[in-house]
Amino acid sequence: MRGDSRAKYGFGQYEIDAYTGELRKGGLRLRLQQQPFRILVRLLEAPGELVTREQLREELWSTDTFVEFDHALNTAVKKIRGALSDSACVPRYIETVPRRGYRFIAPVKVMEGGAGSECSEEVIARTLTPDASGQRWFRERSFVITVIVCLALVTLAGGVWRVASVKNRTEIMLAIALFEDVKSDGGDESICAGLRQDLTAELERVDQGHLRVSAHEPEGQRMAEGGRDRDHSRVDYVLRGSVRRDARRVRVSVQLVRARDESYIWAQNFDLEREDEIASESKLAADIVSSLRPTLATLERASR
Repeated sequence: MRGDSRAKYGFGQYEIDAYTGELRKGGLRLRLQQQPFRILVRLLEAPGELVTREQLREELWSTDTFVEFDHALNTAVKKIRGALSDSACVPRYIETVPRRGYRFIAPVKVMEGGAGSECSEEVIARTLTPDASGQRWFRERSFVITVIVCLALVTLAGGVWRVASVKNRTEIMLAIALFEDVKSDGGDESICAGLRQDLTAELERVDQGHLRVSAHEPEGQRMAEGGRDRDHSRVDYVLRGSVRRDARRVRVSVQLVRARDESYIWAQNFDLEREDEIASESKLAADIVSSLRPTLATLERASR
């Protein structure tokens, strides 16, 4: 060992006496075997400096000792860390320099021997410098963890905002009234009921986002005055129409009405050949919904 064998060193709550071979914490003696003790003293002699594995082999292991050096050194350093309650992952005292050696990174005071005074301010500052790789590694890890937590919080906040936005959207409530059959030639009402069902199915397949479709008229909705819709407290819009026949064709008139004031939003006529009216009900419903979709999309955007 290159230092004064009478030196006493202090760091943190620990004191080490190189002459008596004692390690104490707060005055209480700690057990540490001879070889780990010698390695610790060697590191304390050069705080903040790298002590290589080769230096430790040459200085602390005799040439006639046949041991597996790497294993013996690793075991000794592990015992030192155990005595100092230190960690290889987040070191406070002994930093491992991979494949090179070790460095003592805490401030050290020389209390006796050598120059007979405390370590210079230069040595103490060097052991505390932000460039010490153990402290730098710790800061870098803390920074990475902070970034990850911030990103997680931003992602969570975005998800909460999206959920809140969805919940705050106003749904469009659309009721499909039973179409009126104008019996100009004694036809039946089967096409009216069938068309209402087909329209309901087609609208439910349309991805309008906020649109809710009901084929059931609210209680009291169909009242006097030609069956017009009067009680609309539960719906925003009503899709209604009429079916009129002549000898050759069937004309279906469809209107989209705003429930609160009976104003017309959209209206269109559709014609079917008389002999093909039942077979064409589904196609007619698809045509009606296709023509209606741009208007529904506009109403949906306005409701956001």
